[in-house]
Amino acid sequence: MDLRGSPYLLEIPDLSMAENIESINLKFCKSLIEVNPSIQYLTKLEVLQLSYCDNLRSLPSRIGSKVLRILDLYHCINVRICPAISGNSPVLRKVDLQFCANITKFPEISGNVKYLYLQGTAIKEVPSSIEFLTALVRLYMTNCKQLSSIPSSICKLKSLEVLGLSGCSKLESFPEIMEPMESLRRLELDATAIKELPSSIKYLKFLTQLKLGVTAIEELSSSIAQLKSLTHLDLGGTAIKELPSSIEHLKCLKHLDLSGTGIKELPELPSSLTALDVNDCKSLQTLSRFNLRNFQELNFANCFKLDQKKLMADVQCKIQVNLHKFSLLLMIINYILNL
Repeated sequence: MDLRGSPYLLEIPDLSMAENIESINLKFCKSLIEVNPSIQYLTKLEVLQLSYCDNLRSLPSRIGSKVLRILDLYHCINVRICPAISGNSPVLRKVDLQFCANITKFPEISGNVKYLYLQGTAIKEVPSSIEFLTALVRLYMTNCKQLSSIPSSICKLKSLEVLGLSGCSKLESFPEIMEPMESLRRLELDATAIKELPSSIKYLKFLTQLKLGVTAIEELSSSIAQLKSLTHLDLGGTAIKELPSSIEHLKCLKHLDLSGTGIKELPELPSSLTALDVNDCKSLQTLSRFNLRNFQELNFANCFKLDQKKLMADVQCKIQVNLHKFSLLLMIINYILNL
């Protein structure tokens, strides 16, 4: 059933006799106020799309279909409760509640869900029972301004690859990681109220991206060196003033953002680093010896205490090396063309 974009649709009829319906698309039905409770009995329903139904207020308390794959309530700003989804739905793939600004409770959904999008909701806490969402691959709770805590049971999510908590301004701590999370690749904690990371962060051995920008973090534990797979580390805008010397052991690190921090000196950095941003680090005075030849991006703008002459000399050396490589490349191309 496809009624998307019907501007005057206020409600849908009783569908209890339409037992073969597999998909309901009501996207952009701006006047829709209520979805008939009969949809909870549609046992063959696979897709329910209600995104941008801005006036929608009433949904059935549960969806009984065991073949539901997608529930899309994106930008249903007046919906207050997400329907419970049968725990026996083995094919549930995605639940999207982004910008459902009046939803305050974590949804009751099947443990088979893979993608859960809760950005911009008013959810206050994540229940410890989240550990039963064992198939979850991506959990986004970006800009959940009321969220204040994450349970330690989140480490039970062995399939989780992305955990997005950016902009959760009341979130003051990240839980202890009691056991390895071997699938987790990206952890986004920027613009939260977090002040420190637990030393157990070392159990995230396969983490490739860690975003901590614009937090109150003042220092990094030396255990950060255990994140052997880390390629991107964002500390921009934090209260950090120094880096642990162990950072040089992050042999896969390619991008390091320290912009706007109070850092005074840089320790030895990993030779793998290709991008460094220390823009607006007004207290930065000294750099450790590191090879500029590997860098593709460097930003030293507004580092007023830094010896710019020495830096420029190193940069010129890098330019000369690159020009030499370019000249050799031109010679090879010309040689091939003249064969």
